Amino acid sequence: MLNDEDHKICKSIISPGQSTGMVRFVTIQRQGYMLLGLPQDCRLALATLKLYQPQKRKGRLLRNLVRLSVSLRVYHLFPKCEFAIGNKGLIELLSKKFNTRAIGIILSSPVSQDRNLVAVFESENTLYVAKAGCGESEAVVRMEHERLMNFSGFVNGVPKVVGGYEMEDGFACVTEMVNGDSPLGAEQEAKVWDLLGSWMDQAQTMVMDTIPQWTKLNEKLKGRNPIAGILDEMGKLRVLSPIGHGDFAPWNIKISSGKVIVLDWEYAVKQAIPGLDGLHYLIQKLILVDGLNPEAIYHRCLEWFDRKETKLYFQKARLKGYEEKILGVYLYYASEIDGYERQDLIRIWNNRFIQEG
Repeated sequence: MLNDEDHKICKSIISPGQSTGMVRFVTIQRQGYMLLGLPQDCRLALATLKLYQPQKRKGRLLRNLVRLSVSLRVYHLFPKCEFAIGNKGLIELLSKKFNTRAIGIILSSPVSQDRNLVAVFESENTLYVAKAGCGESEAVVRMEHERLMNFSGFVNGVPKVVGGYEMEDGFACVTEMVNGDSPLGAEQEAKVWDLLGSWMDQAQTMVMDTIPQWTKLNEKLKGRNPIAGILDEMGKLRVLSPIGHGDFAPWNIKISSGKVIVLDWEYAVKQAIPGLDGLHYLIQKLILVDGLNPEAIYHRCLEWFDRKETKLYFQKARLKGYEEKILGVYLYYASEIDGYERQDLIRIWNNRFIQEG
């Protein structure tokens, strides 16, 4: 039995218009929310499971158990849900455009304000992913499609876009499915840092205070000490500004055939403050996966600045010697603009960097 919120999201995307049939999913729930909707077809169910990229041991154990149940064809014993297939909804759209009505689904995180539905489907022996949104999430999906179209073909790590499609009160963005898993271990993470370095190779020279992210943060914190002085000091620096992903984290990245592919581009920008994506990746992983305390996280950031590839990155960005100041910029940006909890790290940065000079 789905909760009201999950049922509403699925119905708004699958069922608008007149009913042309029914679709049934085997539901995998976690903490009261729908995580996955697995189709009756075992092969497509296994493909749907690949969308779920848990970072913690419990999540990986759950995925492995579900995968085993699918392989043994006993997952049909799990709870089920069904929806009418509306003639103006996602399944009917895929039927017309890709000649298929079979999908598996995953819902975005329940903590997200703009939850969407992601569907896996197969057409002519190729797997695809359709991200669909209605209502408030429609604009986010449109935004991601626009960003993908802007970056696809000349930015490394962008999935191949198939197209964007209108639905009733909604929009769907279709890409080829990316196989692989989130990066694990030093060798795979080295590929992630290499990808960020390649984005720096395509960066544009800009005065720091003309980068939109910098302008937004400066306006938000204008006159507020202690960060205001740092913003004034660094504002006139000429730096290399790379593209920015906006939510560069392990669960949004897959290593596929040795290549790094990044997912979820809805918050991407053409010009970003150098270093923000790398710091976000590092800090999100240390908080949510490793569970470190703020002091240990801050120490890991300092260690990261001392790594060869990080030094090269900041040297290319023309920010050599400004690494810890960029850390402060990231912490305030993540807290004040993106809404992440960073206050403990900000206090450490203030005490260490501002007061000690």
